[in-house]
Amino acid sequence: MEILTPEILKLIANGGIGIVLFVIWFITFTRAIKVYQDTTEKLFRLMEAEAKQKEQLNIVLSRLEVKLDILMRE
Repeated sequence: MEILTPEILKLIANGGIGIVLFVIWFITFTRAIKVYQDTTEKLFRLMEAEAKQKEQLNIVLSRLEVKLDILMRE
């Protein structure tokens, strides 16, 4: 997607502080959306990794619990 199309550049050249402010806002907005998407994806990946790690810890703790139960019976 091209941000500064010829039509937008023509409007800027013809003047108008509103157009300039709109262009600045638009560029800022599109970049903020990109940062938000990247951050959301990163957090989702971290949550998935944390869930896998917790699952592995639960497996280890279950094995330890079984071993402790066996030792307590002896």
